Amino acid sequence: MSSINHRSSKRRRRRPPQAYHATYESSVEERFLQQAIANSKLDQRRPMDGKLDIPVGPTFFPTVEEFQGNPLHYIESIKPIAEKYGICKIVPPKGWNPPFCVDMKSSQKFQTKEQLLWRLQEGISFGDGEEYNASDYQNMASEKAKTWKAKYYPEHDLLMNHGRRTATTTTTPSSPAQAQGTAAGATGETTTTTTKEKEEENEHDRKLLTPENLERDYWDMVETHNQEVTVEYGNDVETDKFGSGFPLSERGRSKYGTCDPEKVNLPEPKFGTPDFYK
Repeated sequence: MSSINHRSSKRRRRRPPQAYHATYESSVEERFLQQAIANSKLDQRRPMDGKLDIPVGPTFFPTVEEFQGNPLHYIESIKPIAEKYGICKIVPPKGWNPPFCVDMKSSQKFQTKEQLLWRLQEGISFGDGEEYNASDYQNMASEKAKTWKAKYYPEHDLLMNHGRRTATTTTTPSSPAQAQGTAAGATGETTTTTTKEKEEENEHDRKLLTPENLERDYWDMVETHNQEVTVEYGNDVETDKFGSGFPLSERGRSKYGTCDPEKVNLPEPKFGTPDFYK
């Protein structure tokens, strides 16, 4: 970055490296960890198409009734399934709309770390990046995204506006039964995709700024060192000072929240109400 040599003189002292001793809640967790380590030694390269054959973590779609009251109860109910994957996604029911609770006008700054993407495999430690407040960091990230899009995905907006083409062919009924079906409401048009059209679709998708393409760009830089890109990320941002983005509990359910005696023993608030998110 252009401002890399104009950093703030106020730096947190880096803690000396310490040996890490893992503790396991069960022999099952230890066995899973050892299996993951063994697998990592086998899968050292990505396939040519950039897609890894990794099972997708489960996605859960709770109903309002399941999410009503304390959402932690629902999370506990899906634990037996989710823990097998190590990750999962929960899509809240319609009506989920917690308020955004980060003070974007605050001048309070947090430290970032510089991540040299093309040198990640060297195992070097991360250097200090700039210090930002929430608003400045958002503006910096937004400008980075715009620059990347303009340089590597210049056709994104044009392609999104025109959409994707699909080929249609008109078929002629070859039997009375088929003709009757057509008369009953079939259009006689079917969508077919040839190998060439599939290749065109892939080429089309590769020109779009999507999470999948960004992930491919990331691993290309990490593994092939094809370009030198530096990113700054928030390192150990303290939630007691900057918050988590969600409202703090008023029922004693968050570390830095409050405990209102009048609310603790009240019935669980209804889903979607302001008190529900606290």
